[in-house]
Amino acid sequence: MKALIIGGNRFFGLRLAKLLVDEGHPVTLLNRGNHDDGLGDKVDRIRCERNNLTEFREAVEELEFDVVFDQVCYDYEQAKNTCEILKGKTNKLVFTSTVSVYGLGNGISETDFNPYTYQFDKKVSRDEDYGEAKRQAEVAYFKYADFPVVAARMPIVIGQDDYTGRFAFHIEHILNNEPIFFKNLDARLSLIRSDLAAELLLRLAIIDFQGPINLACSDPLSLIEYMNLIEDQLDKKMILSEVDKEEVLSPWGVPESWTVDLTKARSLKLPCPAIKDLFIEALPDL
Repeated sequence: MKALIIGGNRFFGLRLAKLLVDEGHPVTLLNRGNHDDGLGDKVDRIRCERNNLTEFREAVEELEFDVVFDQVCYDYEQAKNTCEILKGKTNKLVFTSTVSVYGLGNGISETDFNPYTYQFDKKVSRDEDYGEAKRQAEVAYFKYADFPVVAARMPIVIGQDDYTGRFAFHIEHILNNEPIFFKNLDARLSLIRSDLAAELLLRLAIIDFQGPINLACSDPLSLIEYMNLIEDQLDKKMILSEVDKEEVLSPWGVPESWTVDLTKARSLKLPCPAIKDLFIEALPDL
C-alpha cells in the first residue's frame, strides 16, 4: 500500500508513518520540512508548502498513491484544492478531523454533524473559528473528491509525544505548586492516546469504509478523575484556583461534558480501549 502523509513528521502523524514503515508500506511525507522526523532513508520526502498550489501540484504531478492521509488540513480551501490536485492520484483519503465539529454534549454521534448537507455563508480560517473551519473542510472533501474520503473525528490526543503542551500543563502546574482553574470538574471528556490514533488511521485506510467516524478511547472519565490519576502518579495534590485567568485555565477545562459515541467504530471492529487503561502511560516526560 503506497501511502502519502501530508504532515506526518511529529505526534501521531509520525506514529502513523512509523507503523506504515514497520508493515513494509512505501511512505512519502509531504510537509514544509521544519521538523526532523528521524526516519532517515526509510521514507521518501517532499518538501512543499501545500498552500502554494503551484508547488503542491508540481510536487505530486507524476505520483500516484493507494491512500493519502491528510493530517494538517484546516479549512475549506485547503480541502478543495487538495481534491483538485490529487484527482486521479489516489484510491482513498483519510482526513484527520476533530470532535470540534460538534458542540458540547454527552455521547455525540456522527449524525450530529452532516457534512453532506451543511450550509454556511462565510468561509472561516482556523484562527477565526477552529471548529467551523474543520466543518467546512469536511464539506469540501466530501463535495469535491473523486476518491473515497474518511473524516476521522478525534478528541484531544494525549501521549508522551504531545508537542501541544496541553497534557504537560497539568503536570507542570502540580509539580510547581501553581493553581489550575477548571470550569466544571465533573464534566466528562473523551480523549485518545496518540499510538491508538495512529493505529486507527491505518485501519481506516485498509477497511472498506468512507464517511465521518468518531475515534476515541471508551469510557471517558470526568476531569476530576483524570486529575486524580495524575495526582496519584505524581504523589502530589493539585491546587485549585477560584479565579478564571488565562494562565491558570486548564486546556481541558470544558464547561460541560464533551464525549462521543463509538457505535460506528465498534461496528467496524475498530479497537476502543478504555481511557483509564491507557492514561498513565501517556503522561509526558518532563
